[in-house]
Amino acid sequence: MNIGGVDNAAIFEYQVIDVISNSANFYDVDCGYLNMVENCETVRGQADGMEIDFRFLTDKLLANKILIVLVVILSIITSYFISNLLPDVYKSEALLMESDYSGATVGAGSIAGEFSGLAALAGVNLGGDTTKQQLAVEVLKSRKFVKYFVDKYQLQVPILAAKGWDKSVDALLLDNSIYDSVTGLWGDKDWIGEGKPKDYKIYEEFMKILAIDVDSKTGFTRVAVKYYSPALARDWVSSLVDEVNDVLRGRDIAEFEKNIKYLSDELNKTSLSSMQSVFYSLIEEQVKKMMFAKTKNEYVFSVIDPPVVVDQPVSPNRLLIILIGLFAGVLVTLIYIFYIQK
Repeated sequence: MNIGGVDNAAIFEYQVIDVISNSANFYDVDCGYLNMVENCETVRGQADGMEIDFRFLTDKLLANKILIVLVVILSIITSYFISNLLPDVYKSEALLMESDYSGATVGAGSIAGEFSGLAALAGVNLGGDTTKQQLAVEVLKSRKFVKYFVDKYQLQVPILAAKGWDKSVDALLLDNSIYDSVTGLWGDKDWIGEGKPKDYKIYEEFMKILAIDVDSKTGFTRVAVKYYSPALARDWVSSLVDEVNDVLRGRDIAEFEKNIKYLSDELNKTSLSSMQSVFYSLIEEQVKKMMFAKTKNEYVFSVIDPPVVVDQPVSPNRLLIILIGLFAGVLVTLIYIFYIQK
């Protein structure tokens, strides 16, 4: 059909050819149909740049491959020797539970509830079902107990002057700049006064090797010591448990004796049979507790798993030291290659 002298078939054929031609411009071998947007050349340029950067990195690393290999070997060897210069540290620990007070507190709840007011006025602590575990843990951490323990077992030199353990002779290695084992004199340090170490320094160093952990779910307590000698670590843990039991036992016995004396004096002062009955009950309760304290060796803590000598050190972690040294060496080498080397 002709409209205005123009053939419709010819117009349609021209439009189809034009669409195909424009579609061809939309496609690019590298960018696909991204030629529809203006940044196709930018994308192609970035791809070329990444290829150039990758080649640059590869060429740099290959050019310095001998240096990299030498640094890796040197880092491993150096880290290995450094790790072997560090002394081995061993750990020994004991698993503890709170001792059973039921045998010593039979009837304590009823007596405490019935006469608690009178006992409070008399200055007598009936105790009852109160646990001593937390008290024992705090005593272990206290400065007074640490000083008592270190002085009793003469641990000033092992704690402050030891730098390792000689396995061949089973003896500690001492730092002569801190303590001279020949003359028995301490060195010139700011924490040494009047020829002996100060208490604060002893406490600080002792708390570094002592670890106490209380499991809130089970109520179990772990007491651990980390030290150069596995045998000494075992002995100290065992002694710590014995000493905290003895200290709290002695303190409670002294308190029970004081309470009994006071109640006995008050008993002799009264002629009322009802009050005498009260005082007899209070005295009986204190006597039962004192008998328990005197006969129970594991007064506060009972040992579930005793400390043992462990021959496997817990530190240093030599593999970790070697890996850190290797990483540091490679990192420094890469910085030198890409940022310093021309």
